[in-house]
Amino acid sequence: NVKANSGLSADQVTANKLRFGENKLEGDSGPSIWKVLFDNIFNYMNAVLIGALIVSLVVLDWIKVGVLLLVIITNSGIGFMQEYKSEKTMDALRQMSSPTAKVLRDGMLQEIPSSQVVPGDILSLETGAICPADLRLIDAVNLETDEAFLTGESLPIPKNTRALTRGEEEPSVGDRVNLAYMNSKIVKGRGTGVVISIAFKTEVGKIATLVSEGEKKQKKTPLMITLDRLMIFCVLAAVVLGIFVFAIEKFQWSTDTFLYAISVGIALLPEGLPAVITVVLALGLSRMSKQKALVRKLPAMEAVGQVTNICSDKTGTLTEGKMVAKFACFGGMMYKISGEPIAPVGKVFQLNGEEEIEISNDMVDSRDELKSGLLVASLCTTSNLFIDKKTNEWKATGAPTEIALQVLAAKMSFLKADLLGKDYEFIHEYPFDSSVKRMTTVYKHGEEFIYFSKGALDMIISQCHTYSENGQNHPMTPEKTKSIIEIMEEFAGKGMRVLAMATKHTKIPHVEDMVRQDVEKDMNFVGLVAIYDPPRAESLPSVQECRTAGIVVHMATGDHPKTAEAIAREVGILLPTDPSGLVMIASHFDQMTDNEIDQLEKLPRVLARCAPESKVRLIGALHRRGKYVAMTGDGVNDAPAVKQADIGIAMGLTGSEVTKQASAITLTDDNFRSILSAVREGRCIFTNITQIALHLLSGNVSEVIVLIFGLAIRDSEGHTVFPMSAIQILWLNMITSSPVALALGVEAPASDIMQHPPRKAGSSIINAQTLTDLFFYGFWLGSFSLGTFIASLHYDVGIHNIPPRCGKEFTEGVCEPVYAARALSFYSLSLLILVHGFNCRHLRLSSFRKDQVQNYYLWGAVAFGIAMTVPTAFIPQVNVYVFEQSSFTPGWWIILLAQVVVFLIISEIYKFFKR
Repeated sequence: NVKANSGLSADQVTANKLRFGENKLEGDSGPSIWKVLFDNIFNYMNAVLIGALIVSLVVLDWIKVGVLLLVIITNSGIGFMQEYKSEKTMDALRQMSSPTAKVLRDGMLQEIPSSQVVPGDILSLETGAICPADLRLIDAVNLETDEAFLTGESLPIPKNTRALTRGEEEPSVGDRVNLAYMNSKIVKGRGTGVVISIAFKTEVGKIATLVSEGEKKQKKTPLMITLDRLMIFCVLAAVVLGIFVFAIEKFQWSTDTFLYAISVGIALLPEGLPAVITVVLALGLSRMSKQKALVRKLPAMEAVGQVTNICSDKTGTLTEGKMVAKFACFGGMMYKISGEPIAPVGKVFQLNGEEEIEISNDMVDSRDELKSGLLVASLCTTSNLFIDKKTNEWKATGAPTEIALQVLAAKMSFLKADLLGKDYEFIHEYPFDSSVKRMTTVYKHGEEFIYFSKGALDMIISQCHTYSENGQNHPMTPEKTKSIIEIMEEFAGKGMRVLAMATKHTKIPHVEDMVRQDVEKDMNFVGLVAIYDPPRAESLPSVQECRTAGIVVHMATGDHPKTAEAIAREVGILLPTDPSGLVMIASHFDQMTDNEIDQLEKLPRVLARCAPESKVRLIGALHRRGKYVAMTGDGVNDAPAVKQADIGIAMGLTGSEVTKQASAITLTDDNFRSILSAVREGRCIFTNITQIALHLLSGNVSEVIVLIFGLAIRDSEGHTVFPMSAIQILWLNMITSSPVALALGVEAPASDIMQHPPRKAGSSIINAQTLTDLFFYGFWLGSFSLGTFIASLHYDVGIHNIPPRCGKEFTEGVCEPVYAARALSFYSLSLLILVHGFNCRHLRLSSFRKDQVQNYYLWGAVAFGIAMTVPTAFIPQVNVYVFEQSSFTPGWWIILLAQVVVFLIISEIYKFFKR
């Protein structure tokens, strides 16, 4: 009950708003600070640390409480800050969409927030506007909309108001040319429509609902799974070792025994690992954001490194996303056109066999067919090309195809604005219509009227009775038609879209109500222009690098199979030796059963005429083959595929909000090269995290060896003499090990990191090699430390004459030998863990090779560890009552340094045999 000339009344708007709600999709309000914070605090890693914190509170050990609080806050805070920063960046991208709509209410045209649009509203659309809801058009003048985000169609869709004829099947979204969809951009013309759907009832909203309701639990990355399992194992092992400690003490309760059991648990827990990994991932995220890849979830930063297959869109990702005229054929002459999109910089060459003749502006007048073609390119468009006065750069408005024609004309000084300012007067336009697939404009030039027409070859040539060649018009013959079609197919085979051109000159004045069929008959065929979306300069080397790295690239596009194959070969997805069988039309692929697809020797590298469902099936087929898949997407219809992929990648410039929400990574420049940068960074991070885990966990193993085997050492009354205190263990884990681990986390990627195949899907940082290494190094680290403790006691008082009860409390004048031995054990392990960082730079190669890049952060971490640790045994009160150790004689420094040398020699021998 709405009138087209007045719109809804205020009462109707209120009623509809109560009935249908606001025109919003979930997520419009941006990220929740509490959700991001909750996700970063409550995880397995922090759960273990919180458990240790509670125990420390129970026994009133405030020093441990303070240290553990610091660790938990650091770990959660860094992760929270990085993820929330990424989500806020996504929120900024979200706000790029048009926030207002022009609506007719109570007979007045008003501008309101798009969220306030209701069903029944009459909306006005004009060039450059964003459609705020789904509309049934009631008026359309040269109206074209960009629906690439929804249908995948890269070209603007002409719209009309005619009712559709219902056939056996429901018309697809792309075929409903009398509708304008939410979030589509008005590329050309103007129109008016009545709102039929808002929010989740729109086509965009339906897909958003599909993603939301059909979304499975977020799959955990191998790193997350490994860390969860590691922490669970540590908890269980800590409980077992705690019981073992009490068993050694014959289950006699004492606070000292309980605290020692806690110390063993702390020794087993890699407290620094969560914080260090979080920092390393955050640093990787920061580096990637500078390379135009915004990682929304920290774990995805590492997971992207194991990608085996990349499924990429063509338009805007592998290509520039901008049309450019590449070749032309006028009057039987072939022309080659150089230059880039938008800026009319480039030249036109006539191809004469192998010879290329540059065509200057002065030569155009002597080539009638070329001149006619340039006039059609310039005047048979609604686009405009101009220089922005603020930036002094070339800008354009209109459809990409027409802009390409304008640029071609401007290269030869046939700029539309200049022609209109001379002798060409615009008279009338017959807009592009999907039924006739052509457009015609009428201009007055002197005393004659000229009709310029362009469109699909079959629809243009059918209206032409003559063709121009050598300055003369000749009757169109079947043989000539066939030769023109062959030229068109040759262009199409090179990945280009072909437009045909025709003109008609008459001195009969044009009458506005002339029938279009009469106007567009008896035309003279001028020639063809081949337009294509040029590949990005970096696409070919990027795809080649993917091949070297063992990554297979697939391309999904809505283009014709010949066009898709040509582009795929140009960017290196298909090699010259690859068969055409690797290119498949999506409809054929969709008709195959899963079993038939699994029987294929190779999955298609190129899916042409691709629908969103085809992408989902391709991902499923790759998963069944054990592949780890990254999928790019921009349109709303890509969201399910992006969500199903192991690593979903959204386009930041052209991507829809739903797709961005479904993705793990957003490319802020929509460039395929940025995907490769993310893969390289992911591989580097995985390698670095493996080195970090080896360093920290081998230190934990050494501490457990010292504490467990140290239980065998008894004083003269049979009481246990503890080799280390709980604070010493925490110090080793946080102050000694963590800075070194952080330094390992910023190791530069190896020069050959992209010259090896991806690691196996589901592979872990803890594997057979890592386990062997950490137990080998942990054994020697622990043995040296415990051996130093025993040697010090033996030298000072004798191993059988250890002063009584010094393991539980300090008695001045009695316990100095025990506390000095504890300091030496602590210093020994500290120094060895510090130099062990150099071992961990590479699992097999020597730490002293000359060709390695120096890690100055590692040298700084070692210096920091020494500077922080050395004073602890010599500061009065702090040494005894905090660290439970005391100073020792200078002669022991020789023993400590000798241990370092011997440990490095053992490590080099071990690596030699590994190699």
